[in-house]
Amino acid sequence: MADSNGELYIALDNCVHQVVLCGHESVIDRLVTVLTPKGAICQKLPFARAYHTPWFEVFSKPLKQHFDRLRIGNAQTALYSCVTAGPYPHDPEEIRALAAVQWSRTVRFRETIEDMHRDGVRLFLEIGPRSNLTGFTDDILRSKPHAAIPSNVQHRSGIVQLHHMLGQLVAHGLNPKLEHLYARRAPRPVTEKIKPRRMLALGTGIQPARLPAGFKLPKTGDRSQELEVRSQKSEVAPTDSRTALMQEHLSMMEQLVETQQKVMAAYLVGRASTPAAGLQTRSPFFHDLVENVPGVRAVARHRFSADREIIFHDHALGRDVSTEDPSLLGLTLVPLTVTMEMLAEAGALLEPNKVLVSMRDIRASRWITLEKPGYTIEATAKQTAPGEVHVALREAGAAHTLRPILAEAVAVFAARYPDSGPPRPFVLENAKRSAWIPEQLYRTGMFHGPLMQGAKSVERAGRNGCSATLEVLPHTQLFTDNPQPAFLFDPVLLDAAGQVVAYWFWEAIEKGTDLFPYRVGAFHCYAPAPPTGTLLECRVLRRFESDAVIHSDIEVLDRAGKVYYRLDNWETRRFPQPPRFLRLRIDPRTTYIATPWKEPLAAIAGKRGVACCRVEGLPQEFLESSHSVWLKTLAYLVLSRRERATWDNLQASSKQRYDWLLGRCAAKDAVRMLIQERFGEQLCAADVEIVADAAGRLSVEGAWKQRLGVSPAVAIANSGVAGAVAALTAADLAGIDLAARAA
Repeated sequence: MADSNGELYIALDNCVHQVVLCGHESVIDRLVTVLTPKGAICQKLPFARAYHTPWFEVFSKPLKQHFDRLRIGNAQTALYSCVTAGPYPHDPEEIRALAAVQWSRTVRFRETIEDMHRDGVRLFLEIGPRSNLTGFTDDILRSKPHAAIPSNVQHRSGIVQLHHMLGQLVAHGLNPKLEHLYARRAPRPVTEKIKPRRMLALGTGIQPARLPAGFKLPKTGDRSQELEVRSQKSEVAPTDSRTALMQEHLSMMEQLVETQQKVMAAYLVGRASTPAAGLQTRSPFFHDLVENVPGVRAVARHRFSADREIIFHDHALGRDVSTEDPSLLGLTLVPLTVTMEMLAEAGALLEPNKVLVSMRDIRASRWITLEKPGYTIEATAKQTAPGEVHVALREAGAAHTLRPILAEAVAVFAARYPDSGPPRPFVLENAKRSAWIPEQLYRTGMFHGPLMQGAKSVERAGRNGCSATLEVLPHTQLFTDNPQPAFLFDPVLLDAAGQVVAYWFWEAIEKGTDLFPYRVGAFHCYAPAPPTGTLLECRVLRRFESDAVIHSDIEVLDRAGKVYYRLDNWETRRFPQPPRFLRLRIDPRTTYIATPWKEPLAAIAGKRGVACCRVEGLPQEFLESSHSVWLKTLAYLVLSRRERATWDNLQASSKQRYDWLLGRCAAKDAVRMLIQERFGEQLCAADVEIVADAAGRLSVEGAWKQRLGVSPAVAIANSGVAGAVAALTAADLAGIDLAARAA
């Protein structure tokens, strides 16, 4: 914009991911050629008028004359202007002037919504066609508490969406006058007998699922006890005949659904390929089949289990977070490559007895984090062409509720793997031997645990890429109940290939920035996964690099040149990390997220047994970015199991939750510094519990207290700064006024 010399203006700042620019066609064309290679999606709009730019000021003068003739009254409701991104003024003349210039000023919708949210607005109702502003609002506020509700959407009729909108308003505590719905209508009471109309046969085009000859349901045990339990669900038998009839109907429908699930499950098992002799294999994820219309659509669910799925233990943002509770994990994430396996597995429901040969348009829209026990996702697979299936992952929920897509892709299946052809040309610019030492790859580099440590060494690195050695790791310990998971490809090996991009970036570009993949143009699979222990070469070539993203091409091949996998346009997003935060993730036992705070202790300078800390350099904006993943990461690095339960159930605003967590960080580090100074022992933050009683009084808990024979006390600043003071005895806190210092 600064370089356009007045030939380009921002007309509409709609949201984080959409801005409308206005300029001469030649300028716009040049801009498209600059932005498109950087990952921007550009589309020229069919408008010939320069709305919301200084070029439209000629229209403002006659518009002002029009408003001068209108009477301006006192507003009954606060009205915000997208010209100033704030409330309208009260002076009538200022209101007229602001209304007159709005057509020649940028529409600052994003800033206006942010300002309204800061002023306490949480419910946004869109009045008008479609639901564009609702989407903009959701994008702007993202993880912040809010609800954006449209009055009109494209996939519902106007009257149906009106009812949906009113239902949501009621659910959020509003009390709309619902009688207006029927003011100009003639509804009939539901008790009136309505003459049935002639039934029509509808041709849906859906082909029925035909069971193979000789199909039999699996044998089931005695159901008498199960029926007896069902009969006892209601403590009081219904006396009304209609209620009894309805309960009997619901019971029969429940049995029908169970039978349908068993029929389809047994049918799909019959269609699955026969495993090798003596080897019991099954897919690791989608076993709960909700719907399957062969060749059309399938829906399945997966419930994550921390006890069963050990694979995710080794993909946690933070290792060894507790000495007292070794099983306590950092924030566990589902790797993108495992998400791809899930997408492919769901697609295979519609393409059984075939191999996965490629995937395209792979996109992870949201982090899949596993902090909630029993978190369940739902996969919807739709046949789009012979051998091609579009799959979308969402959180499990009611069928007709709006649930954001977590990830999606198109999976392609065939009877056999295609020929990969020769390896692609691989030339490194300014190539040299990599500085990475194999022993440091997972000690100071990546956060992965042993089950995911497939990168063995980085061989050579250049300005545009690098080469590395990967090892095919065993899968026998990834799932406690499935020692031979029937993956469609090796997601652990593919994740290791993605790790190589990070190793190259940290060596060639900069350290202190985390990289996470979120999109892949295409993935090609040319052969079954090689045996455990096989060493492979991974080649990474950078295609594009910016301050926000890196695009790379990746090839995995053996020493003979046989290509197993190709990844085209593997896109990783850059996440700059505060140094202390990054070190805390790597080594939580010796790293302090807080720093000493000397001012509150000035009155007792030199006194031993007292420590004061504050947390700086962790702004709320950073921690709450990317759907608050870094806020969750910090919580799971420093909180004990009991504190996490308190954190998860904390009913507070985002600012209050931020203050609560950083206050705990400061208090824990103050105690840790005291213990290290007095006893020479380093404690993990998660092992220093800060517990509040019913009256809000804080106490410090931990198994180390009895071992060391101490009982520290803490006080946390309640405003202005994330600070805390700790003392080996409660009496030593006397005379320290944190509240005054915080203010």
